[in-house]
Amino acid sequence: MRRTGGLRTAAALCTGAVTAVLSLALCPGAAQAAAVTETLEIYSKTELAVPVSPAPGTVFTGNAELFDAAGSKIGTATGDCTVTAVSVAPAAVTSLCDVAFRIASLGTRSGDIFTSTVITTTTGLPSVLNYAVTGGTNDFRNVTGDAVGVLQKPPLGPIPAEFKFTFRLSQAA
Repeated sequence: MRRTGGLRTAAALCTGAVTAVLSLALCPGAAQAAAVTETLEIYSKTELAVPVSPAPGTVFTGNAELFDAAGSKIGTATGDCTVTAVSVAPAAVTSLCDVAFRIASLGTRSGDIFTSTVITTTTGLPSVLNYAVTGGTNDFRNVTGDAVGVLQKPPLGPIPAEFKFTFRLSQAA
């Protein structure tokens, strides 16, 4: 069958698309080969506005200053949590939290890293927080991965809680 110029172009594009899909299906590592992985350590001083009488649907917020390992301020974080469940015995509050880490300067990089987590608290802050990294902006665009926040110092009156966050990030090149 003889194809005109437009049909030849369309056929070539379709063939290329099919080849790309088959390549990804038959060689799944090919798509991941270009990903860059890294680990970042970020420290925070976190203030939370936890509700006194939490109930499902109650929203509370938190803000933090972010620091590198040397103690230099590198950005801020802000987030909100929605209480999803409250139990009396044992006493526990479960919340869904979304937190944005705004990195003003980390080496030569800047941008936002977006995270999400479910937190269950019994008394005070949990000692470990596990986050899914759901995306980012600027130098962190297309980033995925996870982050673990480990409580370094609990809050004491007006003194904020301190966490060490370890981000394991993967970013398409």
